[in-house]
Amino acid sequence: TGTLTHDGLIMNSVLPCVGAKFFEPVSNISGLNVQSKFVQGMATCHSLTTIDGKMNGDPSSYQIGIIREFSFSSTAQCMSVICKDLKKPNMFAFTKGAPEKLYNFCIPETIPTDFQNRLSFYTTRGFRVIALAYKELPVKFKWTDAQAAERDMIEHDLEFLGLLILQNPLKSETVPVLRQFRNANIRTVMITGDNIRTAISVARDCEMVDSTATIYILNVTEVNNINEKPNIVMEKADSGVQPDFTAIHIYDTNSYFAIDGKTWTNLKLYYEDLIPSLLVRTTVFARFQPDQKTQLVTSFQDLDYIVSMVGDGANDCGVSICINFFKFIYTNVAISCIIWLILEGRCSLVTSFSIFKYMALYSMIQFVTILIIYTCHSMLGNFQFLFIDLIITTTLAVTMGRQGYKMLQTTLQIFAIAAFQVGALYYLYQQDWFQPIPSDVSDEIILSWENTVLFTVSCFQYVILAWHFTKGKPYRMNVFTNFWFLLNVLCLMVIVTWMALYPCKRIAEIMELIDFAEGGFHHKNFRCLLLLFPIGQFIVAGAIETFMHERTWLKRLFQCIFCKKQPKNKYKRLLQNQNFEDYLASLRELSNSLR
Repeated sequence: TGTLTHDGLIMNSVLPCVGAKFFEPVSNISGLNVQSKFVQGMATCHSLTTIDGKMNGDPSSYQIGIIREFSFSSTAQCMSVICKDLKKPNMFAFTKGAPEKLYNFCIPETIPTDFQNRLSFYTTRGFRVIALAYKELPVKFKWTDAQAAERDMIEHDLEFLGLLILQNPLKSETVPVLRQFRNANIRTVMITGDNIRTAISVARDCEMVDSTATIYILNVTEVNNINEKPNIVMEKADSGVQPDFTAIHIYDTNSYFAIDGKTWTNLKLYYEDLIPSLLVRTTVFARFQPDQKTQLVTSFQDLDYIVSMVGDGANDCGVSICINFFKFIYTNVAISCIIWLILEGRCSLVTSFSIFKYMALYSMIQFVTILIIYTCHSMLGNFQFLFIDLIITTTLAVTMGRQGYKMLQTTLQIFAIAAFQVGALYYLYQQDWFQPIPSDVSDEIILSWENTVLFTVSCFQYVILAWHFTKGKPYRMNVFTNFWFLLNVLCLMVIVTWMALYPCKRIAEIMELIDFAEGGFHHKNFRCLLLLFPIGQFIVAGAIETFMHERTWLKRLFQCIFCKKQPKNKYKRLLQNQNFEDYLASLRELSNSLR
């Protein structure tokens, strides 16, 4: 939740408690008695420090000395301080932290009977609630005792003082970013150390779950005997009651689970086989400690999810280490950084695959050309190889990757390459004026019609495939924004077309091509019609890349051919084989069997 909300907290009100009874909420904090234990606890139980000789906060004329501080711990979910009022003989301690944690630390007689109702009232409305308690220490408890004391000795038998009600509004970019995730069919879950009802409220406010969705909080009942298996119970998040879920009937599929860290520990201990089914249905994970966050991410990865984590606190460092993909640190601490991470990642992946496919098919084009031309007792010349490798391939490979692998597509492109080269050669053999290289020639002949035709067509193929492999949206910017690539393609097409139609005599000699001026009208007409083969190659290659790239119909065709009955990802199989209503029925059956 810290990633989704603003860094600063707004003090909404305080709920002091005296004699195990809550007062009415107080919004004007300055009106409280500075000598009350409640105000003293607020003033001392914090982690503020002096910075550049200045104390951040609101200094008061009433001073209390802080003797010892027990820093906030995500495991303990609280912090404590030992203080001394110079006007009193004894020391006292204040503890501040999660209400449900301090509930167990306090003397039961000091806790109001409506504690849970008040807590639920504020947490379900998205407020951050912090509990405050204190205890008087014996007069004989001295400074040396304070330094040697363990926090367990301090954090028990406390007197409950009240609740601090804080408000943490959402960041402006939170809702738009989560909408983009939902539109892109990217699942999001919340893993937080906050109260579970606060987390559910934030999840609704940021549209992580629909406002009309039903959320059920899962709990595992307490057991006295360690060998006894506890029951799973569930409550409707908005009801504030805890009925056993065997009495609940759900017919809508717009429903989710929420669990806290304590429930997670019990599930791993007693119901580990249920965790995969729960994970695909649970959106809110609250009161999770850092090691539990790591366990959760690992469990998602075990279900074949590809997991990315966004966090802005030190507690999130351990989680990022377990994500074995990429770890990025952005200076802009906001959830919007994950959008750029996904865009950059997919752009890099598409670019890498495009260049890989191009380089692979570049080799195949040259292989097919050499194979065919060898059968015609000819060979590409030195300058022809240099033109292909240096002028065409190198420049295209460099420029096509500047724009910010499917085996079936690649295989079809190889067949198309061979088909158009063989087709061009066959068209040459149909010309009445054509004389093939004699089969009894022992030396390799470079200057020939076979060489000229295959070299020309293959040069077009290099440029055509580079154009089609340079993917644009949705993962990269449009190809027309890549100026240097467009200029390169345009120049190469002009040069190759010029060499194919009517190169000057000097260029024809250097490139070892047939000079058209010697052949008259028939040769010129042949070369013009030869351009139909590159045009056909452009259309076929474009069709392969357009109609066979990430197409649902193609995926379903392969599933039908290979008789694929279910997805390979575990989480997809869980979602496919078990709807929410059936899953609840299995939980009810399990709970009944335990009784």
